[in-house]
Amino acid sequence: MPLNIQPEIKLALVNATADGVNTVVAAVAAKKIRVISYSLTVTGAGLITVQDDAGTPNVLAKFSMPANGQIAFNGDINNPAFETAAGQKLDINNPAGVDTLGHLAYVEV
Repeated sequence: MPLNIQPEIKLALVNATADGVNTVVAAVAAKKIRVISYSLTVTGAGLITVQDDAGTPNVLAKFSMPANGQIAFNGDINNPAFETAAGQKLDINNPAGVDTLGHLAYVEV
C-alpha cells in the first residue's frame, strides 16, 4: 500500500505595514506556495491585493476592506485559498495608509 505523504504545513506571520508590496512568504525554487488558511485584519479602508510576482504581479485575490475589517478562510491542502506560480514569493499589496496584519498557513508544493 503506498504511503500518502502530505507536505509540511508552515505558518507565516502577516505584518504588512508598508504602503505597496510587502513580502509575506519568500520564494522557494521550483515550489508553489499554496495558502490553506488565513486570518487578516486591516487598519484602514482599502483594496488589499494578494499576489505573486513574475516580473509583473499575478493577482491571486483582492479584498475590499472597511477600516478595521477582518477576513478569514479555513481550507485545507486539497481546498486551498490560492497558490503562487512555482518559484514565486507571496506578497500583500497595501493601499497608502493601510496595514495588513494576521497570520496564514501554507504548504510548499
